[in-house]
Amino acid sequence: MNNYPFKHVVILMLCLGVNFTIHTLHAQQLSVLSGRVYNAQGKPVPGSHVLLLGTTQGSVTDDQGAFAFSGITAGLYQLEVSAIGYQRVRKEVLIEAGKNKELTIALKENSTQLEQVVVTATRTARLADEVPVPLQVVNASQIRQIGAMRLTDVLAEQTGLQLIQDHGTGIQVQGLDADYTLILLDGEPLIGRSGGTLDLDRLSVGNIERIEVLKGPSSALYGSEAMGGVINIITQGQKDHQGIWGTAKGQYRSFQKLDLNLEGGLRTKRLGASLFVNRNSSEGFDLDPSTVSQTAPPYTSHTVQPKLRYRFAENINLELSGRFYHEKQENTSEVEINERMQLLDEESQLKEGNLTSKLTWQLEDKHLFTLKNYTTRYKTLSEIFHREDGSAYSTDEFTQWLSRSELKYDVYFNDRQISTVGAGYTLEKLDADRYSETDHFNTWFGFAQHQWIPHKRFNLTAGFRFDAHSHYADRISPKLAALWKPFDWLSLQSSIGGAYKAPDFRQLMLNFTNPTVGYTVLGSTLVKEGLDRLIAEKQVIESDILLPLAEDYEIKAENSMGYNVGFALNPISALKLNTNFFRNDIHDLIETVAIARKTNQQYVYTYINRNKVRTQGIEIRATYALPVKGMEIGAGYNYLDTRDLEDWENLKAGKVIRKNQATGKNERVKKEEYEGLFNRSRHSGNIKLSYRNSRYLYGLSVRGIYRGRYGWRDMDQSGLLDQDSEYADGYWMFHISVNKTLWKNLTVDAGVQNALDLERTEGASIPGRIWYAGLAFNFSKEKK
Repeated sequence: MNNYPFKHVVILMLCLGVNFTIHTLHAQQLSVLSGRVYNAQGKPVPGSHVLLLGTTQGSVTDDQGAFAFSGITAGLYQLEVSAIGYQRVRKEVLIEAGKNKELTIALKENSTQLEQVVVTATRTARLADEVPVPLQVVNASQIRQIGAMRLTDVLAEQTGLQLIQDHGTGIQVQGLDADYTLILLDGEPLIGRSGGTLDLDRLSVGNIERIEVLKGPSSALYGSEAMGGVINIITQGQKDHQGIWGTAKGQYRSFQKLDLNLEGGLRTKRLGASLFVNRNSSEGFDLDPSTVSQTAPPYTSHTVQPKLRYRFAENINLELSGRFYHEKQENTSEVEINERMQLLDEESQLKEGNLTSKLTWQLEDKHLFTLKNYTTRYKTLSEIFHREDGSAYSTDEFTQWLSRSELKYDVYFNDRQISTVGAGYTLEKLDADRYSETDHFNTWFGFAQHQWIPHKRFNLTAGFRFDAHSHYADRISPKLAALWKPFDWLSLQSSIGGAYKAPDFRQLMLNFTNPTVGYTVLGSTLVKEGLDRLIAEKQVIESDILLPLAEDYEIKAENSMGYNVGFALNPISALKLNTNFFRNDIHDLIETVAIARKTNQQYVYTYINRNKVRTQGIEIRATYALPVKGMEIGAGYNYLDTRDLEDWENLKAGKVIRKNQATGKNERVKKEEYEGLFNRSRHSGNIKLSYRNSRYLYGLSVRGIYRGRYGWRDMDQSGLLDQDSEYADGYWMFHISVNKTLWKNLTVDAGVQNALDLERTEGASIPGRIWYAGLAFNFSKEKK
């Protein structure tokens, strides 16, 4: 009995010893792969991306062009090296057990090739030119080159993207409104849409590393709101070297618009931390002198973004990040009370905050686990006061919460087979004065994806996502995409995917009357009751009901199927051409419509499902490096055809009637007169000339943006775009930017936006010519 504990201790020690011996022998068999990356002149290429295919290992070269991978098992690997401005290199590397290997890799210049690692398209790290779906990447150097201040400055210049002014500045992708494009910040969704639009002017570009624009249905990876595509704004991560660093930037523009940025951080062997702070303010502008209210009222905003990363072990990392935004805005309006116009002072505040925690655990070289939790809150408070006595006229408060937890597992079977599976839960809550009641949605979701690379010239990605929504039927969103490179200078890609969008709180439960203008918006669950109330209060008379609704009326979830087919052509090193044909078939599209006219001549709006809508077209982008070193020209064109297929069938059957404005008589609308959905330009595009002098460190950029005419108003009450008077004219805008590095750490930039001094109010608030100038100072102290 006395020996019993002793025996167990001996056995335990023997087990530990055996385990230690096994791990020691295993460790002795692991190897280190290191090397340096140079260009043709023998100079190091810092910032090169180095991937060890078939593993989860990746690296970025330091200022000396060096990289290293440790803990590698014996075997034959594919090493891939890429850098902006250079041709990608891929070579086989044989790793022998317990022996270290050192390489020297030379890159050839290619001024048009902008290869970099992207994550949005597949939710795993892939090189941009190997992604089999339409993807456009804007990097930090391009953002600096154009002197951008807010996110809208950048997106406005991208082919196939159209800025839309509707309750803020939103983005239209492949003819689908801002409601259908999911906006991500470091992979997590931003909330706080007004009228379906998430105002992109809330986002500073001062700390953006790159913007990945994924076009076409993406619900297979991201769920609702990704019918048109995904825009992922990826902010700066930790620096590649150990030490401290800092950046200070400032820019001043016309209309007393001032933007100030401060960013700094440090990195040690285990810890990386950074902080970004932005202040943005403007005195606003007014394009309509006949009203007391400004088109763009004065505002002041502040953004704070901290980031922290800690490495517990070589294969375990924790990242914590946050974003906190506050905006204050003031305006003046007037309203008729007791047959007398009275001035009102408006004050509004917007507060937004989010927190993200991310834990990654890499098991050997083949298994990567990622656990994330994301919580965000968006709140607005709008108060209106009588100027005469300061008494309250109206108050409106809106608060939205979203919390999401997700576990993702990536398994790298080899350099040809990569699988991803994940699951999670989302809870969304709302509390607002303009809604009938506080409510919440919750969604359980799961997704799976497999990437198969049977040959270096061909890859296939297939996946699906399952969403179980608390208020709607379960959804399955599939996707299949393929890329084939028959030659080094040609790649072909195609994809097909399903997507859906569940109605949001606004479309279901909104009960809002604008206190100054007087229009009313009712959610689909309240529209019958609300319309009866307005009739009883004599705010609406029955003869002014424009669209009778069924007694059991309620909108349904939207769903779509999207198709994309395109190619990338690089016949010579100086020329690169990308083309994509797209088509989206949307069923039960939700749109805002006027259902009644009020006695104050304003309208009552609600939401209805369109039976079937189609958007289709072609997008073309090209760049060419001129013989003058550092000079490049680029151009883009987007053709868009949109139509409501139910309206189209009625047109062909001669069932659509309009009132002739000249004669006052009713007449049939001909199908040749129909030009699609409102606020879409059939033709749009851009041109660009850029020059960078690497000897004297200065740059010049001239860009032109074209938007063709677009439907703006329904003059004849036919509900269709069918005559020239209903269109706003197309226009060109030209921007010019220059920048110069004075010393190693100081850069100045200046320029003019809208150089031709265009002013526009129809569907876009364009205030005229805008001048700007700015300074940027960078500081870095590396640990040797």
